[in-house]
Amino acid sequence: LPRSLRLDLLTAFGWDERLVPGPDLLTTLEPARVVAQERDRWRVVSARGELLAEVSGRLRRAARSPLDLPLTGDWVL
Repeated sequence: LPRSLRLDLLTAFGWDERLVPGPDLLTTLEPARVVAQERDRWRVVSARGELLAEVSGRLRRAARSPLDLPLTGDWVL
């Protein structure tokens, strides 16, 4: 998909480029919106469409409670 069409998909889910915490992050990471949680996976929408995602082992070990993990509506990279 052309870049403008891909960004339109994210914009429909509330994306705004001001959400990027650092200017170089988009060269290596892809923003996505969490739309659902399915056990230990999260359904996300990115510029590529809908995907299943998992958190890294490092994040899972650092989480003190389920609230430290992504929730529906969160933006992730």
